Amino acid sequence: MNFALAITLAFAAAVEGRLASPHALSGAEQLSFLAEPCADRGCAPDYCYPMYTPEDKECYKKGYPKCCTKNKGNCDTNNKPDCECSPGVCSDNTSTRSERCTRGDGTCKGDTFCKAGEGTCGGEGRCEVMPAQCDRTFDPVCGCNGATYDNECLASGHGVSVDYEGACGSAPTEGADCTLDGPASQCGGEMFCAADAGQCNLRMAGIPGKCQPYRDMCTTLLAPVCGCDLETYDNADCAQAQGANVAHEGACNANDHTSCTYEAVDRDDCGNADSFCRLQDGDCNRRVASQPGYCGIKPKGCPYTLAPVCGCDVKTYDNKCLARAAGVNVAKTGQC
Repeated sequence: MNFALAITLAFAAAVEGRLASPHALSGAEQLSFLAEPCADRGCAPDYCYPMYTPEDKECYKKGYPKCCTKNKGNCDTNNKPDCECSPGVCSDNTSTRSERCTRGDGTCKGDTFCKAGEGTCGGEGRCEVMPAQCDRTFDPVCGCNGATYDNECLASGHGVSVDYEGACGSAPTEGADCTLDGPASQCGGEMFCAADAGQCNLRMAGIPGKCQPYRDMCTTLLAPVCGCDLETYDNADCAQAQGANVAHEGACNANDHTSCTYEAVDRDDCGNADSFCRLQDGDCNRRVASQPGYCGIKPKGCPYTLAPVCGCDVKTYDNKCLARAAGVNVAKTGQC
């Protein structure tokens, strides 16, 4: 074997050993850019990344971090690089995924649709990608467009949110059994799960109730009660008009609330997806970096009352309840 051939083989072996070294992120071998880690899905990044690691277009513009290039070779670190951009606006900065929206407002573009929570068809949602494929599970749901789909995935594939579980026309009747921690869809869009006063204080799962229509009117009697949503109402009838059960008589007080710090919409320290930092109406208009509030509960369902408010996210909601269901405080009464 001549000297030049020996040098060439030695160099090739060294390169092969470097490319096949284990990567702590996934435990899989690393590939060079020539291996095209996701060629089967139509992409071929010009940098290397652990084999079989899925794309992450929420974090990286091309689905993978620029940890190495054709010129630099493999990544020299075992840590996953920081995200290149904010979730929802990463891929070529045009994606609307995860943006706040309301049905039919035109916010969601491309292959996304405005997905609202079950039973809140007219409320705020988030732009979500319409699935291209769904399984054949038969678990009927009624879409917000009044059509029945075999399962939730198929409804999403048609860009439709779910109004309630079950085929359209099979909505629960008044007095049907429900649980306080169940989905809003368990009582349909025109009822809520009602329980005796104080039941929500038991702090347990599966507290039983009965589906009851929202009250059409709120009486003028002044007998304050604290709702299970930690909002104070003039009386129990007013609470039921908003689909709230009564936690106790008298206004909500400091013992009912957990303090929090509000910085902006979606930026607080409540640390729970079902709550958000509540402010008094209009307080978000103050030009301050942060302000104190309390962790309020996002309603699971809201009445179809038309009393527009402008949210602190500068979007108009049909009523205060729908704004709170979206985790948004009220900036002012009326449209934005």
